[in-house]
Amino acid sequence: MDRTLRPTILAVAVATSLSPATQAAGPGQMTFTENFVNGNNTGGWTFGNTAFETIETQGGNPDAFYHNFFLDTFAPQPATTRGVDSPFVGDYRARGVSSVAIDLALFHVDFTSQGRPLSVLLDDDGGTPDDPLDDCAVYFVGHKPAPRPNGNWVSYQFRIPSSSTTLPSRWAVQGCGGLTGDQAWNRVIAGVDRLRFFVGDPELFFIFQVWDIGLDNPTITWGATDLSDAF
Repeated sequence: MDRTLRPTILAVAVATSLSPATQAAGPGQMTFTENFVNGNNTGGWTFGNTAFETIETQGGNPDAFYHNFFLDTFAPQPATTRGVDSPFVGDYRARGVSSVAIDLALFHVDFTSQGRPLSVLLDDDGGTPDDPLDDCAVYFVGHKPAPRPNGNWVSYQFRIPSSSTTLPSRWAVQGCGGLTGDQAWNRVIAGVDRLRFFVGDPELFFIFQVWDIGLDNPTITWGATDLSDAF
């Protein structure tokens, strides 16, 4: 049995015992949301520096959230941890994944985050998670601006056209060892090893600065007819 589908199977079989994170979102559709309550972190979500990361029990959207209070980087990249099996990874096409979402709050940044969008990236590690040379990613740069450093939560959602057999409009490729756009898309969408968000356009250069940032409610929806656009 594919372990990434267990939340779906359990939710269907025992509808009255749904966990707070798994819900029926419509006919034939399921949504999994990690709320970090009771210390849960199903996808191994991280900003990449766990020495300064913790699950806060209050202040999220609502309640608990995942917090990095000293992130020294050019761009925050909340992501699942490679090798952690969860509903956020796997064969998106077979499952009919239709969207992913996340909430972010920025409490402080040294200089500015103004003018940056939020992007979503789907990563495939080529079966060698320790070797970045064969990695392949597809990404979409969203329209909605990154959070401002006021502590307010901002929600983002991206549609994932998982049934497409060609690189969807406004999606782009990163790495992938010379594959065409369509080849890269088909490789990644059938074997997502990491779901990642990027504060900015992944192809642009940014200076390093220290961020105090939180994430909440990373969400994936599957089992419904997907849509061809994103926002």
